[in-house]
Amino acid sequence: ALAVNNDEFGCASVILGGPGGKGREPTFELRYNTTGDSYALEAASRASPQLPDSVIDRAAELMEGGKGDAADDLRRLLLDLEQRQDRIDLLTREAEAKLQEVEHYKQDMLNRIEVSKTYLSRLEGRMASIFETLQSDESRNAYELVGDSLDELRISKKKVASEQELLSRKGLKR
Repeated sequence: ALAVNNDEFGCASVILGGPGGKGREPTFELRYNTTGDSYALEAASRASPQLPDSVIDRAAELMEGGKGDAADDLRRLLLDLEQRQDRIDLLTREAEAKLQEVEHYKQDMLNRIEVSKTYLSRLEGRMASIFETLQSDESRNAYELVGDSLDELRISKKKVASEQELLSRKGLKR
């Protein structure tokens, strides 16, 4: 009740589980901003020194009075919320793993683009050198062949650059 009236306080419940996720053993995991069932009677029945059965039975009668279906509905809703939260936690972990995978692929693609650009630049320099050598040659056929090859190489280089721009527009930025 204090958490409802004062923002400095909050509520939490201990997640209970056991073998197969069932049971009422504490998992020592807290779920904040939720309330859970009270298992005070079960704890009292295991207490040492043991309370008389008549005290525990009377406490159970008093707890049942006025609760009825509303308490069962609340328990079902709380269980449903816990299951949804577990699903959300699982999906969040899966999404984070996918994000890491995408980041890895992004870096791989950027590295491949850089390697391709470096390779094409070296190849272009080599072809330019050959082109200059053949330009002074009398054989026009070789001159035209290398010129065409150099043009084709420059087109390939522009294509790689435009692919990099396309990837940048799609979010693969540095």
